[in-house]
Amino acid sequence: KRAQEVHVLDVSKWDKPVHTQEYVSTTGVLMPFYDPDTKLVFLVGKGTNKLFIAEFQSKVPYLSPVYEMSLAEQNLGACLGSKRNVTVMDGEVDTLYQLTKHCILPIPCIVPRRSYRDFHADLFPDTRGPKAGCTSAEWLAGSNALPEKVSLAPNGTSGLPHVLNQTPSTPSPLSPPAPSPTIKESPKATVESVILPHSDRPRAQTQPSGFVGSGTLTDSVSQTVSTLKTKINLKEDKPDVKELVYTVDDNSEKENDLKK
Repeated sequence: KRAQEVHVLDVSKWDKPVHTQEYVSTTGVLMPFYDPDTKLVFLVGKGTNKLFIAEFQSKVPYLSPVYEMSLAEQNLGACLGSKRNVTVMDGEVDTLYQLTKHCILPIPCIVPRRSYRDFHADLFPDTRGPKAGCTSAEWLAGSNALPEKVSLAPNGTSGLPHVLNQTPSTPSPLSPPAPSPTIKESPKATVESVILPHSDRPRAQTQPSGFVGSGTLTDSVSQTVSTLKTKINLKEDKPDVKELVYTVDDNSEKENDLKK
């Protein structure tokens, strides 16, 4: 039986694995890569296009499956990038570099979050810094000092976001409020009453405008009414239409005339 297997060993007991987990049946081997900060295990199938991601636990089953994906090209090799080069504000916890026949492809590992505006300290604990814990001479002398850990927070303080080139804004002095415009009331026009003599008062027009001719208004109105009546009473003479009614005797006479 040819199948890809992963063995979990105890460093104090190398003779027997504490856990064995099988994957797909193939002749290629799995290349494991471990991130101690997130406890993620990346299993890259050599000669295949498979990538398995699991989470390491301290109890059975030790390896809990997280994600499985099929890559575009076959894997010839792979490696994990530095944690100091990930984009923390995008939730990128790791970057796996895949070696193919033609190129090297970066594969980001992003943890989904509802919002990425703030720095998530639970995803990015302090990681190993670039400075070594001891020199080669000190290590040969028996020193096992570990490298110092650094924070992945953008501003060096975990849990707080950092904005580059941020300058504190100085509050501008408050200017006094502009005076509200005053509305001046215009003087009201005064009307003086003047009593005109009886002879100078205007008279009502008793004759309609545009009327030509003499006579009073009553005569003109009566003349107009009579003209309208004449026009209404005029009717065109229509020719009288006589109905021809035939009786039974008339029809019989016509039939006799036709027989003759």
